[in-house]
Amino acid sequence: MSRNIVTKTRVIPREQTRMQMTGAAANIQAPEIKQPEPQAPQVQPTHALAQQPARRNLPDINSLYGNVELAARNNDLNILLNQEPRPEWILVNQYANGSRYIPVHIIEYLLTSIYTKWRVEIKNCAVIANSVCVTVRLYVLDPVGGEWDWQDGIGASPIQTKQGAAATDFTQVNTAAVQMAAPAAETYAFKDAAEKLGKLFGKDLNRKDMPVSLADNLSKKEQNLSKVQNNIAKLLNTPVNA
Repeated sequence: MSRNIVTKTRVIPREQTRMQMTGAAANIQAPEIKQPEPQAPQVQPTHALAQQPARRNLPDINSLYGNVELAARNNDLNILLNQEPRPEWILVNQYANGSRYIPVHIIEYLLTSIYTKWRVEIKNCAVIANSVCVTVRLYVLDPVGGEWDWQDGIGASPIQTKQGAAATDFTQVNTAAVQMAAPAAETYAFKDAAEKLGKLFGKDLNRKDMPVSLADNLSKKEQNLSKVQNNIAKLLNTPVNA
């Protein structure tokens, strides 16, 4: 007689299975991940002055003695720039209290002859009172060191008004007044910058506080003494012995 064996299968509810799996996963510890320590952000300098070029030390006397050729060339350039301008180059402006000046075409000729490469940059142009005021920067290529050097200059020229009108009455300005005043102010500024390069460009033409040499003083004293002797001779009607 055969016996039927009935195997009972236990059915586990889905919710209970999920809870058991969750509990098993809870016993597994996840590896610790170390978070990097926060660092302060690096601020990059944005201002133009913050990015300074490398400082250049002045040469000492031994290096100058060692590079005699470079020192001599620099000295020759300074001597050249501080020579007296040719008398034929100097003109007199009768409308400016007899002030002396060198024409602009001579200035340009000297710049080209000495520096070869040069250029002018207009930095500012404005109307001040009744004049056009211009500021320029004159760049020159140093023939010795090969580096660009510069000098600033400023110049002004009045805006012409109609005859009988006030200088600041801009309702009476001549038709081409600004057209003439602006280039004239630029020319004055250009010449002002060039004069700072040396006496050859007219640096000391109108200076009244220039030091007088000993020879000039002796010459003037001799001339004054001669005038006094001649005056005395005229009064006494007797010739002065040479």
